[in-house]
Amino acid sequence: MSAPRQALLDEIAAAAGRPLDWRVDAAVQAVLRRCDADRVQAVLVYGSALWQPPGADDVLDLYLVVDDPRAAGQGPVAAALNRVLPPNVIYLETPADDATVRAKCAIVSGRQFDRGARRGATPLIWGRFAQPCRIAHARDAAAREAVHAALAEAVLTFHRRLLPLLPARLTPEVFWRRALVESYARELRPEGATRAGQLWDAYGDALARRTWQALPLTGFPVEVEGDDGAFGVRIARRGRVWARATGALARPGGKLLSLLRAMKAAFTFEGGVDYVCWKIARHSGVAVRPTPFQRRHPLIGGWPLLWRIYRQGGLR
Repeated sequence: MSAPRQALLDEIAAAAGRPLDWRVDAAVQAVLRRCDADRVQAVLVYGSALWQPPGADDVLDLYLVVDDPRAAGQGPVAAALNRVLPPNVIYLETPADDATVRAKCAIVSGRQFDRGARRGATPLIWGRFAQPCRIAHARDAAAREAVHAALAEAVLTFHRRLLPLLPARLTPEVFWRRALVESYARELRPEGATRAGQLWDAYGDALARRTWQALPLTGFPVEVEGDDGAFGVRIARRGRVWARATGALARPGGKLLSLLRAMKAAFTFEGGVDYVCWKIARHSGVAVRPTPFQRRHPLIGGWPLLWRIYRQGGLR
């Protein structure tokens, strides 16, 4: 193994192994209780809850990596849809220490996670997991090493896909700020330059290290320029033209896939009704409690619930 690749793996392993607080442990245990735990490869934590101060309104973002989607406790139809268009998402509320821990958990197989990190058509995996994350649970050492390898590939894919779209001379900060905005534009996500800046402010040193470790592995000739931390990347004009053309297709294509996932969620998002009600209560103060029927049949029972929320001023 080359020294740059080993350095990248070491950086990822160090970040992924950092301690997590009690909220994450409570959420992970709740997830594992509903699963066939022997078939769960790993549970990862990512997103703003790792770098923002903890608050009562937090929703933890988890990725559940399994041998097969059926291991997550979903039915055969939901598992089949997860194989075709991953991930399915579940929402859990867990009482812990006189508080409620909320978590959204995306479900993917180990093969889907690895493929998405290496050559995903959208940044669903490689865009999220090029950033620091934590491994909250791993089945064994082999599963942990497989996740480390996939996370390293996500970093490399992030750089290989997005460097050709940016100027030839960059600093790590400019690269990450602009590359993150481009990755957001390839999904139905509200984030923009502000979120990219927040991520850099939280993780700047770690992101810069990942860039310096990834650059020798991208296949692009790289030159360090001056004392300001800038670097130059020589990419043939043909490569930049190809990257711009594929990038132009990736934006609408990624948004379409995001829309299809949102439509699929109407049938597969377990706990989705509770999540929507909590979200509305958080932003509007209008709190309603869905009935068991509305939870089980959101496409039928959800309309009266939405009307109640609307009448009380929860939707504007």
